[in-house]
Amino acid sequence: MTILFSHNTARRYWEFVGVSGRRGVVAGDSVLREASGRKSAIERCGIDLPGDDGQGPEWLARPIDLMVPTAGSRSKEPFVSNHVCAAELPPSSVSRIAEDAYVTCPELTFVNLGKTLGVPALAEYAMELCGRYAVTPWRERGFEPRAPLCDARGLEEFARGCGGVHGMRRAIEAMGIAGEGSRSPAETMLYLLLSMPREMFGYGLPRPLLNQRIDLSQTAQRRLRKEYLLVDLLFADEKLVVEYDSRAFHNAPAKLDRDDDRREVLQDMGYEVVVRAERLSNFRRFDDLVRFTIGKRLRIEVPPMDPRFARGVQNLREDLALASGARS
Repeated sequence: MTILFSHNTARRYWEFVGVSGRRGVVAGDSVLREASGRKSAIERCGIDLPGDDGQGPEWLARPIDLMVPTAGSRSKEPFVSNHVCAAELPPSSVSRIAEDAYVTCPELTFVNLGKTLGVPALAEYAMELCGRYAVTPWRERGFEPRAPLCDARGLEEFARGCGGVHGMRRAIEAMGIAGEGSRSPAETMLYLLLSMPREMFGYGLPRPLLNQRIDLSQTAQRRLRKEYLLVDLLFADEKLVVEYDSRAFHNAPAKLDRDDDRREVLQDMGYEVVVRAERLSNFRRFDDLVRFTIGKRLRIEVPPMDPRFARGVQNLREDLALASGARS
């Protein structure tokens, strides 16, 4: 017998180990058929699961999510949350992490979370997997740099191959609004608020490019001492750059001077640059920014704010902030 970690436990595992955990990938279906949550399987799995003394790997937290093939193989342990899956799993969908312990791969973890997460929060998680950061709420900053665990095309293809797995349909829908290349939870939240359709309480703007490279002229290269810039969000056709600058990391005088130089160079190249951090967390100020600055530059008239949309977008912002642990 084996145990198979899944859902939020698997999510936390991948947040801790990153791409290094990709070793030991095997066929998921054969592992699932042997998986069990019974006490004997837990005791022999090769990992000390947290008991009353709280011992165990750092990435483990209660409740522990285990995927099992049948109702009869569920765990009766109080610290375990059981997830029965009778569907056939795609190839290469789990990783071996101990002698008799496995964890669902990032792609399958994403699909599994579609059972409990709404589409916006699921899209946010997809952008973390396909971005260059990991949400780490146990760190002071709330996130840290990490190489992408997935690419958007492969993640969507995997989801479409999960017929019968709970969460598949919602995962596919989430990939229809997720972007690729984000470097922080704040960039992800900004992207989703701007581009999600209005029926989902986003502003329905065109989808911008994330962390796009802009090559510099020789004069600009000499001034900035670099060949190119990476901008947070770029509406390429309209030459509009939207940047998120957190006061927590941009208040040093030297950094402020570099930001001013960067902004002036982009403006000299014909780009309009919108830079503000606190507006992301202030609903009314953010709405003004979208309505009177971004929308105007894009030549899009943002529909009037009505009470239903106001409530919906505020709920959306709260859900995204809660799901990502985004911090300024």
